[in-house]
Amino acid sequence: MFNVRSDNVKNRIKLWRSWYGIVSDILGQSGFDWDGTKHMITVENENAWNEYCISYKSAKPFQFKVLQNWDDIVWIGEKEGIAASLDKMVNSFDRMLEKIDGKVDDEDIQEVLREATLILDFNRQQWAKAIKWLTDDPKQLVIVKYFQFTKRQIMF
Repeated sequence: MFNVRSDNVKNRIKLWRSWYGIVSDILGQSGFDWDGTKHMITVENENAWNEYCISYKSAKPFQFKVLQNWDDIVWIGEKEGIAASLDKMVNSFDRMLEKIDGKVDDEDIQEVLREATLILDFNRQQWAKAIKWLTDDPKQLVIVKYFQFTKRQIMF
């Protein structure tokens, strides 16, 4: 009977992540390919392989290594990339929410007023409505500031 603990699983996934990084880098180089039948890297030019291994010593053991579960390793590696991207997106969203929940000071209001004056075709009534809307809820002001900043970033 097997006695598998969570540490065993974590260590295996850690090992596979490192293999994914190494093998993916190898396969991204010219002259190296994947043989799906043999489940191993193929090398067109032995000299190219030796040169590569001089710079990347961790690649050496993979020249004749059979990776029966390469598809699973790729799946784990790609999911890690997606998870990392989602994590960055969540962090960015959290930072924006922190700004939204923050207090609005006079400087923030002055900045929005300066931005609002750049809209030339607003009449007094429209301008007053815009200012009322911006001051009704501090979140609205922060959202407009964030939008204005983002719009400037895109334009340049």
